[in-house]
Amino acid sequence: MKTLVFATPRPTRKYSNLAENSKVSLLVDNRGNREEDFAEARAANHPGIAREATGEERESCLAVFLGKHPYLSSFARSPNCAIFRVDVEAYYVVNRFQSVSELHVRR
Repeated sequence: MKTLVFATPRPTRKYSNLAENSKVSLLVDNRGNREEDFAEARAANHPGIAREATGEERESCLAVFLGKHPYLSSFARSPNCAIFRVDVEAYYVVNRFQSVSELHVRR
């Protein structure tokens, strides 16, 4: 879990922002817009450095991405689609609204 992979079209603001500044923070949560989410939702924040994968690294990252999301094959293989890898620096996990756990990644 040192590396996360995602795909994004090149002609987007997200791509332009990543080209200008590689520092990112990805947030993943399980909220469902329910009242009980305030007490029971979980979230993980993943700060790191993102860069576009090219050449053989792109193919390797693409294989990982499509292994999880095979239905996105035509999108991810499009010439206009960039594959990014994020080298994760830490994981911050929030459980039950205010309980925070922290894990730093060694390189």
